[in-house]
Amino acid sequence: MISIIICLGILLIQNVAFAELGLVILSGGKDQKTAEQWLKNFKAKSKLEVSYFEGYPKILESKSVAGLKPGFWVVVAGACKFSGDALMENVLKRASDFFVRNVKGAYVRKVPSFAPADATCPLIEGGFDLGSKDAVQKLVDRGQRYCSDAIFDQSEYLANYALTLDPNHREAKSLLEKLMVLQTD
Repeated sequence: MISIIICLGILLIQNVAFAELGLVILSGGKDQKTAEQWLKNFKAKSKLEVSYFEGYPKILESKSVAGLKPGFWVVVAGACKFSGDALMENVLKRASDFFVRNVKGAYVRKVPSFAPADATCPLIEGGFDLGSKDAVQKLVDRGQRYCSDAIFDQSEYLANYALTLDPNHREAKSLLEKLMVLQTD
């Protein structure tokens, strides 16, 4: 009886850890060579102001990702958490809208993930090393500059993105509060 309760507890814990990711897929093909050529051309010609996590965009075999139809190779810009939380949904929507608007054939596909570290959402703002220790502070600093210039939507986006990397960052929360006051009539 006790072993059944322990097993059920483990299953519940595992389900809590389960999350969905929005895989930002730029393109792909039926074979790896096609995807590699597309990515090479994209990197050479793209003028998009985007910051990616190290190693992105990258090519994945679709059969290696639960939730994707096997038999393809996809070029992935990153993966954003679907957490049900408005902050992450905003970041994902912005990335999704940006890539769908600027890259022909781009789309977002929900896929399961058990590792929070799988989230590598691209930032629609150039010049950031998202894996660096000071990335969050740099995001907040740039967000504060946008706020000073009354570019509130971009300032809010950067503050929200900073909070996806560090949910307890005091200055990012303070910037959002300031923006709320400035935008309230």
